[in-house]
Amino acid sequence: MIIHIDIDDVIFPFIPLFKSFCEKSEDRELEMPKQWNLAQAWDLTTERFNELYSLFVSYGFLKTKESIADSVRVMNDLYKKHRVVLVTSRGTVIDDSLIRLYSIKDTATWLRDMNISYHSLHFTNKKDLKGDYLIDDGVHNLIATECNPICFDQPWNQEYDGLRVNNWLELEKVFDNES
Repeated sequence: MIIHIDIDDVIFPFIPLFKSFCEKSEDRELEMPKQWNLAQAWDLTTERFNELYSLFVSYGFLKTKESIADSVRVMNDLYKKHRVVLVTSRGTVIDDSLIRLYSIKDTATWLRDMNISYHSLHFTNKKDLKGDYLIDDGVHNLIATECNPICFDQPWNQEYDGLRVNNWLELEKVFDNES
């Protein structure tokens, strides 16, 4: 089986880390978003969001040694039985070649430092993925895929009504049943 797995907020706690960074930078508390558009959720202009995102990436926060609970162990188990393809929109968020380079380099460093096994890594908008499953937290990706979608539960994807898992232990059970 080919399993595509999103990185941010499925394996890596991007929004909690970015939210904390933005709170310090903006000197105000921000709510956990209930929508995909962070600039809108946090009342930031597109320019300010892009500036904060660029700083977050250039300061090396994508290498923060944190992961979603149980993700590393379950991913490494999936790797032994299936083809694991990591897919991320990192480096495609804003049009800046230096930020794209940092995103690619820091993502590879983080994966190595966290000892996450995978067969391939793609920096993409996730359109036209070919495979059996896509595990993602973005509703727009889940409804557009030709793969079997699995929603990784987050506050911003509550409108999705397909297969949903709340954590990596639940996801592990989905694939235990597939074997």
